[in-house]
Amino acid sequence: MFPKILRWGRNWGLMGVLLSVAFLIRVYRLDELLGFYFDQGRDALTIRDLIVNHKLFLIGPTTGIEGIFLGPLYYFTLLPWYWLGSGDPVFPAIYLSATTVLALIMTAKLADEIFGRRTAYIFIALGGFSYWLVVASRWLSNPTQLMLSSSIMIWGLWQIIKGNLKYWLVVSLGLGVSLQFEAASAFFFLPAILIFLTWQRKKAPKGYLLIFSLFLFILTLLPQALFDLRHDSLMIKSFYRFLISEQSFRHDLFAVLGSRLNYYWQALWLKIVASDVPVANFMLISVAGSLVLFRSRLKSDGIKLLLLWLLTPLIGLLFYQGNSGYVWDYYLTGIYLVFVLLVSVLTAWWTKYLFGKALFIVFMLLFIWLNLPLIRNYLVAGTDGPVNVVLGNEKQAVNWVLQRAKQEGEPYNTDVYVPPVIPHAYDYLFKWLGTKPSHLLLPSTALTPKLYTIYEVDVPHPERLAAWLTRQKKIGRVDQVATFGGITVEQRTRIK
Repeated sequence: MFPKILRWGRNWGLMGVLLSVAFLIRVYRLDELLGFYFDQGRDALTIRDLIVNHKLFLIGPTTGIEGIFLGPLYYFTLLPWYWLGSGDPVFPAIYLSATTVLALIMTAKLADEIFGRRTAYIFIALGGFSYWLVVASRWLSNPTQLMLSSSIMIWGLWQIIKGNLKYWLVVSLGLGVSLQFEAASAFFFLPAILIFLTWQRKKAPKGYLLIFSLFLFILTLLPQALFDLRHDSLMIKSFYRFLISEQSFRHDLFAVLGSRLNYYWQALWLKIVASDVPVANFMLISVAGSLVLFRSRLKSDGIKLLLLWLLTPLIGLLFYQGNSGYVWDYYLTGIYLVFVLLVSVLTAWWTKYLFGKALFIVFMLLFIWLNLPLIRNYLVAGTDGPVNVVLGNEKQAVNWVLQRAKQEGEPYNTDVYVPPVIPHAYDYLFKWLGTKPSHLLLPSTALTPKLYTIYEVDVPHPERLAAWLTRQKKIGRVDQVATFGGITVEQRTRIK
């Protein structure tokens, strides 16, 4: 018995420690450093409406493309955590961070099964302690769960390759769930699966398995379909306009090739090297050179699966020119961990040779040098910097208003300026903090003599903030001022 425990500890103990630390750095000081802005406030208000007012919904967050919405699953996954936390957004943020660690576990298990334990350890080290992956894992937003759903789908596809055809049910459900979380990334999962079907056509689902797989996928689209029926096919028309009328996918890829390659560098390779420094080029050349050096090993089914999942969206995005040409890092959320796993596989191959072992040590030391200081600085950072706007000082600003209002016992109004124009974050924070027993004094909807203005620093467009403040001077006289990082709060009396 004792030798078994020792063997387990030797094999999995270190991985457990690494995963535990990876989780801790993903949740540390979320109550202060969590980014809580337009999207987070909008989502929290929607979920609060369901909890407090029992207002059901059929759609989820917007996709960034006019008239196209995600499904409601993201809201439903956050609902129990908002309820358990009595409205505190830190609870759902911890849940989302936990899903990214589960994604690490799933992918590490896959790495161990296909490529061996050494690759799994390297993957946990790179994926668990990449600065930008840590930051992405602390994001209270719908794409975050895509790391887990994508990992589950990759696991399912590997099981199908092994002959476990029942995993088509997992893949079908995973595809539908992924489309609920983030459309731009999950959109490319469908062609990847179709290519997989062509490659593994002997293992395609048939009969009842095909019917049930399609049923599970269609079931995930049902809420949006019902919404569309009730709103004159809004989403179908918007999707047609996006694909056909606006020609979002075009053949003139050379017009965007340079910007896309730079985007891939920023969105993927910086997940490894953290910052754009000269040594990053050395690390990239070392890894890219391995593709040539070990090209004979690239023919294995495991590598083919990773390349299929990685290259399908990368090639697809070369032709994508919709949404005014904008592409964002989170579009690749579903392939972050696959990319890290591929890098882990290549670097693990180095260790089979004497020179490769030395190169691997240099690579890992550079990874630590580039990432760990950034993680440390991020986690110990204060919230009182002149441009800092995070949950910690947002709560300070709102609590300052609520405490002043309670002391004076008078009804009051609020007016808020935030760079994205609509102050959903503060609307939610007032409803959450303002209904606590210590406050119980929400802003009045009727015009009152007492007015509190809250405004955030607007670095890109200071002229907009200046114009807003000029208007406020004509509305009320400033009585008191408080500053919390990049947020200023003013108590005003209206000018009669």
